[in-house]
Amino acid sequence: MKPKICHFDTGMTRSLPYKGQKTPKSFLYLFLFSFWFSHFPLLSFAQDGKKIFEQDCATCHRIGQKLIGPDLAGVTEKRSEDWLKKFIKSSQQLVKSGDPEAVAIFEEFNQIPMPDNPHLDNADLDALLSYIAGASGTASMDQSDDPGAPVTVEAPEYSRNDVLMGKALFTGQDRLYNGGQSCISCHNANHEEVFGGGLLARDLTHAFERVGDAGIKSITVSPPFPLMAEAYRKRPVTEKEAEFLAAFLHSVYLEADIQKAQTGDKVFYQYGLIGLLVILLLVGVIWKNRKSLSVKSEIFERQLKSV
Repeated sequence: MKPKICHFDTGMTRSLPYKGQKTPKSFLYLFLFSFWFSHFPLLSFAQDGKKIFEQDCATCHRIGQKLIGPDLAGVTEKRSEDWLKKFIKSSQQLVKSGDPEAVAIFEEFNQIPMPDNPHLDNADLDALLSYIAGASGTASMDQSDDPGAPVTVEAPEYSRNDVLMGKALFTGQDRLYNGGQSCISCHNANHEEVFGGGLLARDLTHAFERVGDAGIKSITVSPPFPLMAEAYRKRPVTEKEAEFLAAFLHSVYLEADIQKAQTGDKVFYQYGLIGLLVILLLVGVIWKNRKSLSVKSEIFERQLKSV
């Protein structure tokens, strides 16, 4: 006879399995249900870390090679978790505090400041570091004999038309497709046909040397810097426009030794002189038809005759 357990709160009975009886399907479902939810948080954790990396880090970093910033392969083993979290949150705060490792990284990578990430909480940082640690194992198998060495990528063979298109976009001669501000609003690049560059952001004459072709395209399409990111948030630069701009900056870099910064003073003086001559000419024409005598001169002469 099957043993039974009574549930006094409902009055219902439940049969327990006995020797030789098959396990009910409900037990199998319960086991699968428990197994799924015991592993799902780990899967979700890894996916969150990958998503954070792609959104906030991939513009400047790779796992297995240097890009704009350092190679992140094995970084979780080289640095402490506490140091990494502080650096990710605000690298410049560590640099200003005199932290030797932070200062060394800042100097090695051309003093390009890493944007702060105040929006990442402790859970986000844990997920990010967990993803980097996991991805580092895969990257280490693909690295060369010199781990972390920058991958030399030659610039594509840009055409003269690509360079001219890039110059037109840089100077604002051609409008960006989505209506964003031209580069010259904030940046300067030494070129005989580019003058009056902005001083708000960094000079881009040697940008190609600092970050390379891939870096320029990556920064242009997905700006990592807060001010630039906000400026192009609703008006992003297209990938094709980024390619043209990279072509122009590559040309500027190659010709940097023979190009001089154009301040616009010469153009200002030339047009100023032309404008002054035009004004004097107009004044001369208008003054030619002026009255040579005063309005009351005839009355004054009649008065003199009558005396």
